[in-house]
Amino acid sequence: MQSSPEDTRTDIVLLSRVVARDAAAVADLYDRHSRLLFGLILSKSPEVRPIMPTLLGMQSIYGASDGPTIIAAVLIASLPMLALFLLLQRYFIQGLKLGSVGD
Repeated sequence: MQSSPEDTRTDIVLLSRVVARDAAAVADLYDRHSRLLFGLILSKSPEVRPIMPTLLGMQSIYGASDGPTIIAAVLIASLPMLALFLLLQRYFIQGLKLGSVGD
């Protein structure tokens, strides 16, 4: 049985969506993995480490099923960045206005 042109187009569109989704998943995995390895390579001492290797270490020490501990660590680690944004928000908005198109 021969397929119609509409069926062929549908198959091509569905295949391209699957390929795009898989490519995005691989790119995301590569990005996360490289950030983790980059932090592990550059940090020489266990006292000073980036957040991703530290959270990974917490998961292996305290167990992977201990979600609230990991979430609390992420929230505590994000507080300095939030404070920095709130302090410098005025400059952030000015930069957005300068980069916008229009008056």
